[in-house]
Amino acid sequence: MTGDMSGMEMMEALLAQPANGQDYDTRTMEYQLYLQTREGQTIRRLKLHEARYQCQICPTGRQALDVHHRTYERRGVEVLSDLVVLCRGCHALFHDILPQEPI
Repeated sequence: MTGDMSGMEMMEALLAQPANGQDYDTRTMEYQLYLQTREGQTIRRLKLHEARYQCQICPTGRQALDVHHRTYERRGVEVLSDLVVLCRGCHALFHDILPQEPI
């Protein structure tokens, strides 16, 4: 891969690589397992790169970062706008202000 590739081109190239014989559906598998898949790790790396490895809410520098799903509608086939990079503090605040979904 070259430095001239866009984020989407890079993602397509990475996802086009063989999945080492894995047979799974990223859209329906358990979420924590999905995060560990090649697809989950690839989209995470691409979003971190796009955000320049910084929280997209506060200018905190390089501390522990989470890649948070803004929507799960396209889980497994996300676009970068489905995700946001947050430091742990902003991620905690984000979840504290969201309305709770009914169980």
